[in-house]
Amino acid sequence: MSKMSIFSNVWHFWQDEILSIIQGFMIFFISFLVGSVIGIRVARKNKGAILDQIQYAAAFGIAFTIICLFVEIVILRLGV
Repeated sequence: MSKMSIFSNVWHFWQDEILSIIQGFMIFFISFLVGSVIGIRVARKNKGAILDQIQYAAAFGIAFTIICLFVEIVILRLGV
């Protein structure tokens, strides 16, 4: 077995691992963005100032991310 084929096998393994980490991160990042947008809309509907909008965006973003985390845990535990 040559050194090139060993390097190639290791590279493909790490490439798959990196891609799965990025995909997992993107799910939470997207859920945070969706929550933030909803939080900003709620704050604007209540005629909130810019700091209110930022606070609502952060709170809704964190809440949506936590909900997404629990949903992902349930899905992984059920083996769906």
